Amino acid sequence: MSRILHEYNYLSPEGGECYNLPGSVVMQHLRMEQLKPEDPKFLYRCPIPSSDQSDWTWHKPRWADSMLYGLERLNGISASDSLRFTVYWCEGERDADSIAALNLPWPVAVSHHGGAGKATPAQIGYLRGWLGSVVVCADMDPAGAACALARYDLLRKIGIRRECLRIVKPAGPCVKNRDITDHLNDHYTLDALADVDVPRLRARVGRMSPAERIDGSGWKTGDPEVDNYDISTWAPQVEPPQAGGESSSRRPALSSSKPTERRATRRST
Repeated sequence: MSRILHEYNYLSPEGGECYNLPGSVVMQHLRMEQLKPEDPKFLYRCPIPSSDQSDWTWHKPRWADSMLYGLERLNGISASDSLRFTVYWCEGERDADSIAALNLPWPVAVSHHGGAGKATPAQIGYLRGWLGSVVVCADMDPAGAACALARYDLLRKIGIRRECLRIVKPAGPCVKNRDITDHLNDHYTLDALADVDVPRLRARVGRMSPAERIDGSGWKTGDPEVDNYDISTWAPQVEPPQAGGESSSRRPALSSSKPTERRATRRST
């Protein structure tokens, strides 16, 4: 078997179906070394009950899509306390860990698993009743754009207010697959994440083919409507600007978009 490069632990505050004690690992999502192109990049495994996690069953459990990475970071935050926090919903566990590594008191970083388009209503449901802000973080690629909009719509369905909800993308160079970790590694702050105009994004996603929404899909498809794509705006280069309507850009930038020290703290508003 290929070497494990990173283990992402999914913890259950309530024990979960593996009958583990509260707060123990109920599932791992593993980033694997790819020795051959056909080797899987990610695998799942779960501890065998009563085995003190020394033995594993290697499969994706049937309840995996209800598990949220970073759920323990939400545990203990009441609805009233949530006003003091901001949830950053990332497209991958690595990005959530990158935000958590900042050790700032106000962001709560979580993620679904499996890549773009894999967020589920069960995962979104953990934020039902949340009164604080929620920031949907998107990777800079077509599949990431579609995934961000899908998460935004799921969050609206459970009652997250529009004025508390934003979609953002990384600042800095417009490079395909650029993500939040790249943004932070380039010494941009969280407040420098670029707001995305939701109606413009919705129009763009509405014209995507099903293949384009798949995580890891090719950059060029041969279809001019798809390939004529301006990654800096997440819109076809020929698309006219749209005025009015729903927008996630109400919140003004809290800091310069220029790189700053990563250790910078949040600026008060």
